[in-house]
Amino acid sequence: MRGSAAHMWQVEKIVGRGYALATANYGDIEPDFAGGIEHGVRPLFFAKAQTEPLPDEWGAEGAWAWGMSRIVDYLETDNNINAAIETAPS
Repeated sequence: MRGSAAHMWQVEKIVGRGYALATANYGDIEPDFAGGIEHGVRPLFFAKAQTEPLPDEWGAEGAWAWGMSRIVDYLETDNNINAAIETAPS
């Protein structure tokens, strides 16, 4: 299904106004199905021999937020993107 809604994005208009556009699939960060945890990022942070998250550890939504924030961190390093926040004239 990746890209199946691309026709709904006005990419030319977005880029034409000087904005960058990045998309990501949350399922690539942490799958959203029973047993999917082994394919996500959370196990990368487990203690040795840990196979499941502890009750007070982050859930899937936390993993998605973490992944999206890492994407933003990367985009801020891209020399083709001006990461400075600019406001429109009032």
